[in-house]
Amino acid sequence: MFDYFKALKRFLYSAQSWDKKFKFIFWSLVKYQWVINFERKFQQLHLTELLDSQVYLLYMFRMHSFMSKSYDDAKIIQKIALAHFEVVSEQLSATQLKAIYHYGLVIYEANLDGYDIKLSIEYDERMRFEGLMTLKLLVNEIELYYLHFVLSSDGAYIGGIQGAKGQLELNRAFTKITFGLRPQNFVYFAFTQVCYAWKQPKIYAIKNNYHVYQNESKSQNKVIFDFESFWLELGGEPFSAEWMRLPTEYIQKPLEEIINKKRSTYRKRYVLMDEVATTVQKSLEHDDSQ
Repeated sequence: MFDYFKALKRFLYSAQSWDKKFKFIFWSLVKYQWVINFERKFQQLHLTELLDSQVYLLYMFRMHSFMSKSYDDAKIIQKIALAHFEVVSEQLSATQLKAIYHYGLVIYEANLDGYDIKLSIEYDERMRFEGLMTLKLLVNEIELYYLHFVLSSDGAYIGGIQGAKGQLELNRAFTKITFGLRPQNFVYFAFTQVCYAWKQPKIYAIKNNYHVYQNESKSQNKVIFDFESFWLELGGEPFSAEWMRLPTEYIQKPLEEIINKKRSTYRKRYVLMDEVATTVQKSLEHDDSQ
């Protein structure tokens, strides 16, 4: 009972609207044990400050589905969420954690041919059905691509990847300045480095028919990106009805297999990728003194 009132107080003292607060009072009584378990786990993990800043996590039991359209049971949703935060508490420093769940943790910044490129890991509530973290690619502060995911003891799970609407020209410009590396490939490559830094042994990605927006007819048209074609392009293989298993290392074509006139471009691309990998790894070093 005491832990329930802690959670209730946390929500009522938050910046959520009173409409949401009244709804939480009602639904938290319906899902009383769910709320208690969630609150207790965050206390055990010493993540209550995070829960204060993202109090809507306590309301995840109301999601129609999470990560996969078939994950629509509140107990399953809680299991996935708590497994994610267990890894988070082990692998991230307090400073990194605060950045991700408040304003974003920048893991790469560079100016390429006049374009300001940035990679940031954030919690974006708009994408909450597809993951508990989002890796964002920004170009000149414009959000160009997103990859949504959760962490677990057996690997990272990608709930979705998408590009911003109406940015075709910026997509083309980005591909040109990165020597043929498309935004979605750039983001996935960076993600493999994040997974390496956070000791994620495997990477799984959702299949088209099981994306969360396939759960309801009114949202099915939101899914435009052909996930499976991209996963196959990356070297992915079918793992289950819902998931593809992706390579944890980004596959690079050997230079000797590339025709002479393109070899110079590929060499520059690989140098850039090495720079990105080094920067991302450095930015995610766990410093307990932070």
